[in-house]
Amino acid sequence: MFKNTIHFSVIITLIAIIKLSCSSSEETKQENAASEDSLKYLISIPPGTADIKAEIIEFSEEKENYLCQIKILEVFEYGASISPLPPGTEIKAYIPISLVERESQKIKEKEIILARISQIRAPGDKEYWEIIMFNK
Repeated sequence: MFKNTIHFSVIITLIAIIKLSCSSSEETKQENAASEDSLKYLISIPPGTADIKAEIIEFSEEKENYLCQIKILEVFEYGASISPLPPGTEIKAYIPISLVERESQKIKEKEIILARISQIRAPGDKEYWEIIMFNK
């Protein structure tokens, strides 16, 4: 009888250990998922910006900028606090000439570009867009 009690105690102890390790594993999975979400948030793009694929419809040179009419083809990622840009939307965007020269980017009509744009809100509820970097 004493031998059966020892076997029973050992079995109960093993079941308890297995149960604890399984629940610990679930908690670890939840913690890892939370960490991945936090990491994704930390490496996301800055607020007020979006990574896009767009077509240059037309452009003109103004002082230190190109003023372009672009058509959004695809948005890869949005930063916080930016207006939605559905595919097919046309917007006017400034591109600093210095950025174009530094990146050796060509600006011409019907050109497809990959870029990060920034939405800038000016006083009086006016907003404009600026291409702040070209993505490769």
